[in-house]
Amino acid sequence: MGLTVTDINVPTLLDKLRKREWLVPRFQRDFVWSTAAVTDLLISILESRPIGMATLWEQSSNPEVELLPVNIPDFDPLLKKTTVRHFGEDGAVPNKLFAILDGRQRCTAIAMAFGGLRALDGKYRFAGRYYLDVRAQEPSERVVFRKESEVKKLKLDIDAQAISRGLFPLNSNRDGEEIMPQWMRYLQALHNSTFYADGKLPEKDELERRDEILKQAFEGLVGTKLLLRALNM
Repeated sequence: MGLTVTDINVPTLLDKLRKREWLVPRFQRDFVWSTAAVTDLLISILESRPIGMATLWEQSSNPEVELLPVNIPDFDPLLKKTTVRHFGEDGAVPNKLFAILDGRQRCTAIAMAFGGLRALDGKYRFAGRYYLDVRAQEPSERVVFRKESEVKKLKLDIDAQAISRGLFPLNSNRDGEEIMPQWMRYLQALHNSTFYADGKLPEKDELERRDEILKQAFEGLVGTKLLLRALNM
């Protein structure tokens, strides 16, 4: 068994999780991070700070352990019981399989924030969405979580409504949209008066400040690397 050490950025990590190439051993503990812990990770990503390491174990075509997609608890109204909501493409058949031995919490948090994994039942703490708040002056306050009930009430699942409040969804409101076009669209929307409630753009200095925040966040998203230690068969 060999060992390789490399790194991976967030968009590539999301792709691995979505295609179910990276999976979680059933014996691992559930996702236990708090909303604050998730927010801290997201701020680190968008601020281009170190975000730690994950350890993977390459599996054969017949895995040695039972593997599941990253997931969070949810309630199934049809079965009328607590179940789990999985992330990724149903029916995906990856060329390789890797068990996430360490890093499950980080991977799940990233899938929730940037991939849209969330509980549908409002009683669960992760029934909601994450936004970049470009109005915030302090970097530590620029990632906010909104419960799904608030998202629906304020129509924050509609770009014009969210952006008029200075909130940019970390996970696109458009199904299947990739990260690059999503953030390029945000930069255009920032300077479009139709995305503001009164049809009036912020003052020039404020608009430039928000523009810089968006650009830095995008650079952090595509540039921040998770260190990766892989055990090879």
